[in-house]
Amino acid sequence: MLSESIHAQKPAVDDLLVLNHVTVVDVRTGTLQSEQTVILERNHIASVGPSKSARYPRNAPSVNCRGLFLIPGLWDMHVHLVFGDWFPGAQNISLPLFVVNGVTGVRDMGSELDMVESWRNEIEAGRLSGPRIYTSGPMLDGPKPRFPSSVAIATPEDAHRAVADLKRRGADFIKLQSLIPRDAVFAITEEAKKQEGHDAQGGSGHCARNKVAIPPAVIMQRFDATPIPICTCTHGTAAVRGMAGRPASYWNGVCRPCPLMAAHR
Repeated sequence: MLSESIHAQKPAVDDLLVLNHVTVVDVRTGTLQSEQTVILERNHIASVGPSKSARYPRNAPSVNCRGLFLIPGLWDMHVHLVFGDWFPGAQNISLPLFVVNGVTGVRDMGSELDMVESWRNEIEAGRLSGPRIYTSGPMLDGPKPRFPSSVAIATPEDAHRAVADLKRRGADFIKLQSLIPRDAVFAITEEAKKQEGHDAQGGSGHCARNKVAIPPAVIMQRFDATPIPICTCTHGTAAVRGMAGRPASYWNGVCRPCPLMAAHR
């Protein structure tokens, strides 16, 4: 949260929303800060401070939040917004449900990219209610994908084409499924690095259930240049089972073990 005004210029009253007498949950320290006033300026938190000393235009829209609690927006780190025809009506059902339940951001781990991109644009423009969306577009899977919203990858050439195409179309990262041939996994990583021009790092995906010698925590290759690696494991119990008795060299060349995996080696 920001304690000082984001904008130097005095904001218009209609751009403000004041939350008075709210109890702010400090999730870093686990403490409660009672009798706080939070001033929102459009999509930003402009200030947080004691209600008794808060300064704002008295004709600004305000809500008396005494007895209520305020937390940071939540993230759902594994969703499928448009997964073939599995979730009809998601635009009118799923998107607003995220928001009313406090989920202001989602990591979409496999969807129809054009539709999700359209929703994201509408949300950012304020014409649609929904969370911030970070999306992979369709998943990459082996030659015979098992799920909708997937791209078949049989060869390294398939891998290079698919990654380049998803980058061009606006995907934020690459989601791998479990049946991709080993040489194509390396090609996916190579192309993702090439597209961004840096040594991308990160880990998230589905646990390998085939006989291809790749780690059980298949990577999620990011396109951004964030220096902090993301290393998460989807369906982690299977990954823990898969790591049992495996040497450290099992990971070499594909991805780094996340703390969860390292703890169970």
